[in-house]
Amino acid sequence: MELSEELDEQPTRGGLLQSSSKRVRMIFSVMASPNRIDILRILNSKGPLTYSELKSLAGFKSKKESGKFAYHLRKLLRQSLVALNKSERRYTITNLGKLVLSLARQIEERSIIESGKMYVRTSHESIEEFNSHKIIQSLVREGSLPLELAQKITEEVENRIYKYQTTYLTGSLIREMVNSVLLEHGHEEYRNKLARLGMPVFEVKEMLSNVENVDNGSDGLLYKTGQTVFAEHLLLNTLPKDVADSHLSGDLHIANPGIWSLLPDTIFVSLKELIDDGIDLRGKALGVTRIPSIKTLENLTSALSMIISLISKEASQEVIMDGLAQLLTKYAKNLSDLEQKLTDAFSISSTTSQYGNTPTLVSFRIQLGSDQKITKTILTAYKNYVTITPIPKIGLIIDLDKAKLTDSSQILAEIIALGGKVIFSKGNVSNIGILKDDAKNTGGTYIKLQSLSINLPRLAFESNKDETYFRARLALLMKPALSSMSLRKKDI
Repeated sequence: MELSEELDEQPTRGGLLQSSSKRVRMIFSVMASPNRIDILRILNSKGPLTYSELKSLAGFKSKKESGKFAYHLRKLLRQSLVALNKSERRYTITNLGKLVLSLARQIEERSIIESGKMYVRTSHESIEEFNSHKIIQSLVREGSLPLELAQKITEEVENRIYKYQTTYLTGSLIREMVNSVLLEHGHEEYRNKLARLGMPVFEVKEMLSNVENVDNGSDGLLYKTGQTVFAEHLLLNTLPKDVADSHLSGDLHIANPGIWSLLPDTIFVSLKELIDDGIDLRGKALGVTRIPSIKTLENLTSALSMIISLISKEASQEVIMDGLAQLLTKYAKNLSDLEQKLTDAFSISSTTSQYGNTPTLVSFRIQLGSDQKITKTILTAYKNYVTITPIPKIGLIIDLDKAKLTDSSQILAEIIALGGKVIFSKGNVSNIGILKDDAKNTGGTYIKLQSLSINLPRLAFESNKDETYFRARLALLMKPALSSMSLRKKDI
């Protein structure tokens, strides 16, 4: 009886094996087409995509090729390597498709290695056959070398590569060899243009092993590594050598060199101009919700929290916002509701970017003496915020130009005791004393560039009370300082 059952099951098992074998053969037939592998690669890196987006990225741009593209896509769909989301009309790669793509990549790389030829692991995450013409192209394009010299350098590098018989050839290793040959031939300037910026492997490993100790975790790690690259580029390739050397020796100091050429330090903005007519980001930050118009208190506080988060990424030190009280005036009927929603807006938006050792501070300028009820509501909401936030990333600038401190002294004392970031001023001033010059700026936005200082204590010590030496040396330092700030203004 048991034997007969086993015999009855055998055809079924055979059918399953045949079906499975057929499926594998069909999948391998799909892999045989470079066009289909390209489609899988595109969806894996950039999907989900619409039909037209995928067709364009896959290189089928003419009408004549539409049928060919449809044929390849249909093959992938039939083997469940690609799926279509019918509601969104977008194509995605399936888990099986990812597995097939990984297998294709492994087969390709193994076949390259087994062939016995010399191949390069590039910085573009691919393995390519060694081609000396690419070195010539890079020397001419990146280093501006004359063609004849580029050919001569490449020939010597190629000879060394074959001589050393390197078992694991990479793009960075070839670049090191090129730079070494350039130095040997006395071409230091060309070598500087072709230098690779980055970090030693040891430092990268150290950072990865201590990622839990980095502020903001992996985001902080990415900021730190990116700033390392840009700081090196600034000092070695952007600034004049005398300026860079003055910074490295300590005569001048450039704060946040990693973002020095990317962002201003301080921005003064009019909050009313930014959100009074809604949030219009004009094609940027597509993942951020648009608010076409501010009609309710909910609209206003939502827009406020978004603006704080977004604009904090536009400066390295501080953003000063003016006009909060004027915006809130029309919602003064229910002050308790306004207080709660303002507290929530501060709390939600306080996850601002941190480019340096301290996060970008977003400060609201509050003019005492305008509307006491609104002012008190803002101060109470800020007090609620600092009560639940260990290190506030939002601050207040209390403008005493038109009123005395008496009416708000108690609540301000409580805010300061809780760790709130409050300064007192007359006029529009930042937390570190940067003054907005309204006479020169009639618009709502005003940008300040600082982050460069002359080491006056060292200069005073070195001058040893010799005022003539002090003045002469200061004049010499002023020239590179001004030229570097001029370069920065041009870049930003």
